[in-house]
Amino acid sequence: MFAGLNFHHLYAFWMIAEAGSLSAAAARMHVTHSTLSVQLRALEDALGGHLFERRGRGLVITPFGEEVRARAAEIFRLGRSIKTNRRAEICLRCDS
Repeated sequence: MFAGLNFHHLYAFWMIAEAGSLSAAAARMHVTHSTLSVQLRALEDALGGHLFERRGRGLVITPFGEEVRARAAEIFRLGRSIKTNRRAEICLRCDS
């Protein structure tokens, strides 16, 4: 495992970035705003940089955040691919 990288925190960040706000992501994930805020801070600490700039009550993704967002999207795309391939493999065995 990657020391200091929590994939639940990475997923929370990715959802915030995709949803455009903590509140929208929290609603989609059925968790509280404060839960996501804590996870976001933990990921920023683990990665050593700010993923968003806090402006008033909103968040604006940083250039570092954009880089992490792109990599997270690829990680989660690969995860879905693994799951899909595994299901197809199981189906092929059933047809044999």
